[in-house]
Amino acid sequence: MFRRLTVAGQATASLVFGYHTAAVLASWSVSKSEAGVWSLDAIARELDPVKCRPGDRDFYLVIPRKGGYLLFPVRAMVHDGTAIAATLGPLEH
Repeated sequence: MFRRLTVAGQATASLVFGYHTAAVLASWSVSKSEAGVWSLDAIARELDPVKCRPGDRDFYLVIPRKGGYLLFPVRAMVHDGTAIAATLGPLEH
């Protein structure tokens, strides 16, 4: 479909663990490399490090959009309390 793709936004996106908000993102960028790897670069407005559990099956990036949302599983993540860099799984919704 796409060899490379980058989607960015100022609309609030979230990292969620189960039903809990782990982080609220003030700005974000999701990219797909030519190798097919999805990644996230973001600035968090709020972040709960205890709930940021990459690799757990219930840890997702949720990006609202008109008519629904985009949903990516978070496979790995590093953060400094504000800046976030993550490796994402394939788009699920």
